Amino acid sequence: FFFPGHPNMLTRRLSTASLACRARVQLSSRSGLSTLRLGLAPPRSGLSTVAPPPPPPPAAAAPPEEEDARPFVVRWWKSILFWSFVASWAYSLIQQNRSRRGLDEEEERVRACAPVNADEILELRALNDVSSDTLATLADVAGAGARHDGATVPQVLAALAKAVGQPVREEYALERMLLAVLEVRGAALASPAEAAAPRIPLDDAALALGFLSNGPVVERLGALYASASGGGPGPISAERFVAALGVLAASGQVPPDKQVALDGVGRNALGVNRSWYVEQPAVSYSAAELADAAAAELAA
Repeated sequence: FFFPGHPNMLTRRLSTASLACRARVQLSSRSGLSTLRLGLAPPRSGLSTVAPPPPPPPAAAAPPEEEDARPFVVRWWKSILFWSFVASWAYSLIQQNRSRRGLDEEEERVRACAPVNADEILELRALNDVSSDTLATLADVAGAGARHDGATVPQVLAALAKAVGQPVREEYALERMLLAVLEVRGAALASPAEAAAPRIPLDDAALALGFLSNGPVVERLGALYASASGGGPGPISAERFVAALGVLAASGQVPPDKQVALDGVGRNALGVNRSWYVEQPAVSYSAAELADAAAAELAA
């Protein structure tokens, strides 16, 4: 097997085969995969050496749904209940808003009919600076005839200026207040002469002008009580109390929001207040209703 100076026959064959079948190893990375190519040409595009997976079997057809034969109300009772509640609540808000708007309009009407407003009352009190004692002498200054038969508006203003000792400032506003009292009381006058110059009782005139007192609130209330009771120490009768409230309301001394209210519409057969779904009319209080409301508020 070995010859001197010559390689082994097996070694020669192996060397020849190694030279003929030289392998080129290349490592390439594509999409995170390593491919070992042993000197082979890349496969053509569009060709794959891996057989595609078989298609999935067709899905079984779902059974047809059965139609719900229940009534519409039964199927959608939750939605019907929810939207009925929302609609009822919205309708109630609309009715309450209408009632409130009617109350505001009635309050504005009463405010427009008042002879003076709250600002004018404060201004008249500050400009004239009359004491309660001076106002108490109004009947004495007007005279015995005026005390018995009343006095005209100019006579009342003249007696007030005489009691104060100086001309009354903003006299036209006081005249409006006294004329409003005469209009509300609406005394039936027999003769044209009396109709041309109506007379106002001095107690009512003192009530209408009692706000001019520059004293504290308690003092003004005492003066109003004395005027309403006719100067006597006894209690005020219900009839006189109603008349006094009418004078104060007519002269603009009762706030407009206290003279108006919503007329209650009661409850239905189920006990639900009808104001939830019925518009409440706005009404103005009369003197008697003001007295009842004041008595109820005091009793509460």
